[in-house]
Amino acid sequence: MFPWVIQTVIIGSTFWFIASVVRPDAVTSISAIIFFWVCTTAFGAAAYVPAVILAKPILAREVADGLYRPVTFLTSLLVEEIIIAIPTTLAINVAMWFALQLAGSFIAWFLTFFIAYVTGILVSYAICAFAPGGISGLNIANAAVPIYGVICLFFSGFLISVNSIGWWWRWLVYACPTFWGFSAQMNNFWREGTDRAIPYLGSPSVPAHFGVDVLGPSPWPYIGMQCVFPVVFFLLAAVGFNRTRSGR
Repeated sequence: MFPWVIQTVIIGSTFWFIASVVRPDAVTSISAIIFFWVCTTAFGAAAYVPAVILAKPILAREVADGLYRPVTFLTSLLVEEIIIAIPTTLAINVAMWFALQLAGSFIAWFLTFFIAYVTGILVSYAICAFAPGGISGLNIANAAVPIYGVICLFFSGFLISVNSIGWWWRWLVYACPTFWGFSAQMNNFWREGTDRAIPYLGSPSVPAHFGVDVLGPSPWPYIGMQCVFPVVFFLLAAVGFNRTRSGR
């Protein structure tokens, strides 16, 4: 979590009170901060790769000895990380919220980040589960996790507006977990019925400009969609680690 503390200090001090008064010239900066805050969780997942890959030989031996099941190993890893993540992510989100003077629902702001953070952890677990053991597996996983992060960057709705993405790639937008997190936080801040609901570059609202209003103006439907992805990646990781039982 140390990198997140550094990022919070840098962003908070650079953009101090930027959202206290909403101006059209601040839309890009505020939206970029929201985008960065959600999407960097995808790259943070790389920190978990070495420990999991190096633990795979121990997992194979202990599963073969009948000490526990692979899903038990996966669950223990996740619970350990969540116990650490809850207080630390809460602290950095509180600091960011007040440093930037963000508005909307703090619960939605925190949940969006926390779900994205847990999803990133589970993505790394799923990739490690299917990667071979040893140095070769470590190299594969270390390459695969950033590739996942880059995909999230392009298809989250900020760098390229969803409305500008060709129909042949549009499906990948909705299959990208960070799109739902970014949509939730954008609709949370630029919410209709508040003084932050301003037209932007010919669109009726900021979320409409970026194409992140597909489920309406409330952040909660997007958070609901976001919750699907930790379940999916947990199941994928469970399948991958279960291959240990058969020696693959």
